[in-house]
Amino acid sequence: MTRGIHRIVVAMVAAVLALCVGTVRAQWFGGGDFTPDLVTKRGVLGYAKVLGLDEEQKATALMLLDGTKTEYRKEMKTFQDKMKAIQTEAMEDQDWSKMQREMPDLVAGLQTKVQGLEKQFFEDLRAICTPEQGERWEHVERYRRREMFLKVGMVSGAAADISALLDQVGDVPTGNAEYREAVAQYELDVDKPLREFERIQREQERRSKDAMEQWAKDPQAAMDEMNKMMEKLVSIGKDIRGINRETIRRVAPLLSEEAARKLRAAYDQRSFPRVYRESHATKLLTASLGLSDLTAEQRAELTALRDQYVRDAAAANERWTKIIEEDEEKNNGTMGRMMQMAQGWGGGDDNSPEKEARKARKELDEKAEERVKAILSAGQWGKMPEKKVEARQPWEDMMPDRREWVDDDIVIEPGK
Repeated sequence: MTRGIHRIVVAMVAAVLALCVGTVRAQWFGGGDFTPDLVTKRGVLGYAKVLGLDEEQKATALMLLDGTKTEYRKEMKTFQDKMKAIQTEAMEDQDWSKMQREMPDLVAGLQTKVQGLEKQFFEDLRAICTPEQGERWEHVERYRRREMFLKVGMVSGAAADISALLDQVGDVPTGNAEYREAVAQYELDVDKPLREFERIQREQERRSKDAMEQWAKDPQAAMDEMNKMMEKLVSIGKDIRGINRETIRRVAPLLSEEAARKLRAAYDQRSFPRVYRESHATKLLTASLGLSDLTAEQRAELTALRDQYVRDAAAANERWTKIIEEDEEKNNGTMGRMMQMAQGWGGGDDNSPEKEARKARKELDEKAEERVKAILSAGQWGKMPEKKVEARQPWEDMMPDRREWVDDDIVIEPGK
């Protein structure tokens, strides 16, 4: 392995350790900016729904959140100032050993403070509940575990909360006992592996300082330990994936045809975000069919093109996802697969099955885009959405929607 690729793999491993520690995680490969798993407004509104809080209680809960955020900002600013000072000194002296010695204590200190903030928030939230609402507290605890541990998918298909996806679909049956039972059973079933995930996380928290020090002294030994932990997490991820898929099979027949389609599409997007993200070809077809000045012939051509594209893309996506799943099985889950890919960045196999699948999908998209342009007039084409190259975060396969992690208004950029 070349030195450059080795650094990439080392950084990825370090980030995994941070992820599994839980309350502090690396946001980028260098691991220099850490964001705690703080409670979010989205989460508070979810707890309010579970508990059945009235409007006054909900307002109080949001005030408690504001106070928690204020304290969080103070702790985060202190942490980042110390991190910046350590990094600056290390760069000036070209001596990274001090950073390796001091960083574990710095991270552990932030973990402890953020855990304290979280604990206090939930104690205060429970205090505003009525006795009847307090009896539902275990539902909040299960909600919080799904919120925390279904962010990261150790295998594709595990980073999804089916109950949350059903809320997004919206068109779910009311008064249907079978549906209510299925959702309630899901929340109980998925909570079992999540409790085990939490147990491993707490264990990693207790030994996080030792793990960081071991990584600095003996990377290979640290890698071996990490692989053992990853095997456990991947096994848990497979259990969660199985529960997710079984629940979808159970509830989909209870939904309307359109709601079931939306549920499966939402799950596919979370399971394989690179495969199922909305393509530019789809955007063009949707926009073009929305034009008011299409001729009957143009509309017929575009409709036929859309239908054919949907069928072809579905087949291409199915082949691609099958390859991804096979790679995960061979390489110990999503992270193992990412590490294997990182080692190939220095000049891997250009004819790998996944690269061929990705190429086939790209060619399909490009042909559809070209066909839309050929059907439309120059003036109509000028109304089409511009094709943009979007920056993709490198952890997308493991963390399909990082936007759900934290509220935008509490993120503090490094150095600010």
